[in-house]
Amino acid sequence: MRKRLTLNWDLPANLPGVTSDERIVQQILINVLTNAVKFTGEGGKVEVAVRLHDFPDGLSISVTDTGFGMRPEDLALALKPFGQVPQDMTVRGEGTYLGLPLCQRFAEALGGRFMIESERGKGTCVTLVPPDRRVMREHASLAAAR
Repeated sequence: MRKRLTLNWDLPANLPGVTSDERIVQQILINVLTNAVKFTGEGGKVEVAVRLHDFPDGLSISVTDTGFGMRPEDLALALKPFGQVPQDMTVRGEGTYLGLPLCQRFAEALGGRFMIESERGKGTCVTLVPPDRRVMREHASLAAAR
């Protein structure tokens, strides 16, 4: 099924490097992007944004969608293993419903943070913040000097 979604990338020019387990970070982003596409309806939007912050955070990666969103009480359920948040029947799909709980645990295992903001009917924003010690400040300074 084609949904005609718009995918936007918002990436600053001088991104610092981040030392981490590439496979785990990649899996987090794949899971979050898959959910964003799955739960965004026809003609919706998904945006991937990387933001640079003053330290201590340094950097954040967010995936925001204009999908169905969740109520506050649904967020806790979505972060439980096998927790399935009630949605429109047209978006139910196959899966174990382990994606978000695993993403949260992966991020925490790496020493980072995994945050979800959502509003029913408006969409969801999932943000991954790696720990400050893993953001390479030297790389950011070199890139800015070029």
